[in-house]
Amino acid sequence: MTIEIEDSSPWDEAYHDDPVDPQPRASRLRRSQSILSSFLILIASSSLTALPAKAAVTGTGLSIYYMNSGSWSTPPAAFTTGTCATGTGEINFNWGGSGPSGCNSDNFTAYANGYILAPFSGSIDFCEQTDDQFYMNLNGALAINDTSAKAAATGNSCNGTSSFTMVAGSSYPIDVWMHEMSGGAEWRLLWKYNGAANYSIVPLANLNPTAFVVPDVTLSFSAPTSATYRQSVNLTATSDAPGKITFFAAGRVIPGCKSLVAVQSGASYSSTCKYKASLHGQISLHFSIAPTNGANPGRSNTTTLLSSVRGSKR
Repeated sequence: MTIEIEDSSPWDEAYHDDPVDPQPRASRLRRSQSILSSFLILIASSSLTALPAKAAVTGTGLSIYYMNSGSWSTPPAAFTTGTCATGTGEINFNWGGSGPSGCNSDNFTAYANGYILAPFSGSIDFCEQTDDQFYMNLNGALAINDTSAKAAATGNSCNGTSSFTMVAGSSYPIDVWMHEMSGGAEWRLLWKYNGAANYSIVPLANLNPTAFVVPDVTLSFSAPTSATYRQSVNLTATSDAPGKITFFAAGRVIPGCKSLVAVQSGASYSSTCKYKASLHGQISLHFSIAPTNGANPGRSNTTTLLSSVRGSKR
């Protein structure tokens, strides 16, 4: 996205009409034109590394272990040696009258552990639909304890619920047990947040066997090396993550260059601000990015621009 803006300038008065004496206006105009012809902005082009900006990652699911017999209170260590099957994924199973491949149809226990990535800052509602028993710890605390024998709920109904306050982009340890007594066997974990009316399965992308490690994003900042006064210069910010970019000059937001959507091109995202500068001397310049993929906000390093004005000829 490209936005063209014009700054106010101390030389703008040279163009204002003088209702009393037009001759001084013409004189001021000639002096202003002389200044404009010699006004240069020297801008250094550089590649900048982000400070705290980060790119989002995608999970591969929880580690899941199954064992014959056991119960919702079977300690995690027991599943490392007594398993009849293992897997990785989200908690979304309906075995009907059977069980996991290689395990009993009745009287088996499932245990899933790993980390859950928060998609939203605020209260997140969790829902379990299980036949028969369900037990969940979240961030080391009991979240749901439903150890009754029953049929699994369906649709937007739940057998057990819990709410947990989370911070978007943060990951939390999670441990979930399920025990099948007899008959049908189902096991589902759902959530809803940010005013959603219906629950949905906690997706694979937000579950991982280990803590989510979020890599730093790379930012670059480029501009032409020179320009005459009031001639547009392109300031271009590039990131390897999508987001909204804001440009700053001398510590202030450049008008018209706030929250510009970074446009994707291949594997990168960029935004350009057309800037008509009116300052001279040393000018600090940087940009910030608010990622839209769940990553942390970031800020580029600051570079210094040198703008110079040559004296007009007499």
